[in-house]
Amino acid sequence: MGKKEQGFTLIEIVIAMAVYSILLVIMGISAVAFSEIYDRVNNPSTLHRKSVAIQGFITNLWQENNDTGSIDLSDGTVLFKVGMDETAVYFEENKLYFGNQLIDYHESIEDITMTVDEKHVIFRIMAEDRVLVTFILLHVGGNEV
Repeated sequence: MGKKEQGFTLIEIVIAMAVYSILLVIMGISAVAFSEIYDRVNNPSTLHRKSVAIQGFITNLWQENNDTGSIDLSDGTVLFKVGMDETAVYFEENKLYFGNQLIDYHESIEDITMTVDEKHVIFRIMAEDRVLVTFILLHVGGNEV
């Protein structure tokens, strides 16, 4: 026999590549599964954060203008108008606007409804054909519907 050659045989290299390929497939499947889990958890949590932010904006704006009587509920095309310049708060194409300024949005929020009774205004943020958030604000002044 001659000198022993160093290195790997063709069979050893093929087996190593097969093991590496199996591990790579397992890692790829895991990455896809983790991505799907992330989307399932993150989207509802983002939807919740966005709806709470919208609720907070409407509530703060309402509280700032309610006592002065500068809330106008008479225009049926917008949620309401505030201030002396009657800046409109409206919801359009999954987005909440204050005048021309975009306040917040989420692709799953379909509508914001408003129901007015004697002294209260009930807002409902709708997502995926269900009520996501309901909040009630006291209405002490301004134009009635």
